[in-house]
Amino acid sequence: MRTILLIALIFCCSSFLNDCKKWQKGLCMRFPLRENAGLLCFDYSRRTNVIATGVGIERKVMQRGSCVYFDGSTGDKISIGKPSCLNLQGQMTVSAWCYFTSVSQYRYPVSDYNSGGTNAQFALQHTNTNKLTFFWALSGQQYPNPFTAAGTTTTVANKWYHVVGVRDGASGAWTARIYVNGILENSTNTANGPATQANAGNVTIGQPGDLVNSILPMVGYINDVQIWDRALRAEEVKELFIEESNKYN
Repeated sequence: MRTILLIALIFCCSSFLNDCKKWQKGLCMRFPLRENAGLLCFDYSRRTNVIATGVGIERKVMQRGSCVYFDGSTGDKISIGKPSCLNLQGQMTVSAWCYFTSVSQYRYPVSDYNSGGTNAQFALQHTNTNKLTFFWALSGQQYPNPFTAAGTTTTVANKWYHVVGVRDGASGAWTARIYVNGILENSTNTANGPATQANAGNVTIGQPGDLVNSILPMVGYINDVQIWDRALRAEEVKELFIEESNKYN
């Protein structure tokens, strides 16, 4: 009887844990950003740790954990490069915890723009109207339009936001979704897909990829950047937000 009960308990616990971590399916890379010089990330496609190159950044301890501070200079960034697991031509999701110490300006928490600013597989952006948006770029055009695709939350300085951008659909019929603090705030359709990884730039945290522009870098803190090769569902985004929300706010 004890053996049967133990097996049942193990099965129930295992099922519960698996169910609670459904959002981990399709996770390509995770960047906890809790290191200082040698920034560790986890490559889920190869099940191994990877060193990301951080330049000019500072590790800070805030509230219940550590994160990375970006001072707004073009030299402050974490370069991920172009790993094969981040060749994201189809569905994808990117998430990050962001704390803006300065608003009313464009900021790029994470993106992979090329140096010419014409091609990107994805971009999480803070607009100059204090909105959060998600889009991609192809041959100099942004899809969908970042302003019409933006969320409804008006950001303020010195507050944490959980930002999630989702690309759903298939060739010729894409949907961009933006979630803020676990809530879907906008969903926008476009027929145009992203640039190829070859034409995009290096995946970069704190800057718009390889594009150098003094008014675009992140000013503030970023933590726990995650990238998936699938479109997370609304309930998974909510679960992701709830899991660590008490750490930030």
